[in-house]
Amino acid sequence: MMHLFINSLAASAGGGLTYIRNVLPHLDTRADVRVTVALNPAVRKEFRGFNSIKFVEPQVSQVRRFWYEQSALPELIRQCGADVLLSTGNVALRRSPVPQILLSRNSVYTSPDFFRDLLSRHEYRMWLDTRMRGVIAKRSIAWANVTVAPSLAFADELCHWTGARVQAIHHGFDGDSFVADSTPLDSGIEKGLSAAEG
Repeated sequence: MMHLFINSLAASAGGGLTYIRNVLPHLDTRADVRVTVALNPAVRKEFRGFNSIKFVEPQVSQVRRFWYEQSALPELIRQCGADVLLSTGNVALRRSPVPQILLSRNSVYTSPDFFRDLLSRHEYRMWLDTRMRGVIAKRSIAWANVTVAPSLAFADELCHWTGARVQAIHHGFDGDSFVADSTPLDSGIEKGLSAAEG
């Protein structure tokens, strides 16, 4: 049985949180996989009712998270006996004790338009913060054994940016869950959609 360790400490909103929201119910039903998830305690309440998934909730601030991930998380991964690490927050462990898969989703790090916009609005602090995060994200692609992007276009962009091979695997969206609710739309929304379709 494979033991998968998922590092979701960075998941507080956006893609990382959406990804684990969608993937954990599927992993919970698998008899051939053990799963341990490192998760921000602030979002733990969203993940109740899982039978076979173990959660660890380190009390670490967002400011100290990167340091914690790089220094303490490898030992936690060793202690729980994981076989594979899945890093969901665009940042890989520099020295993972097990093979590591990195999910890379944030295209702002590769967007000249984004950086030009920040400079034009005099958002220098955000510009610098995003540049620094981009350096870490770029290095993370080199640190991971495999990097996965959610689309072929973004995988190609990451390959061009880093020179590394990046796999395109569509992830983070559960189509079955999206269409499972057959509750009719509100009549106002229905009319708006019909009008937009012509």
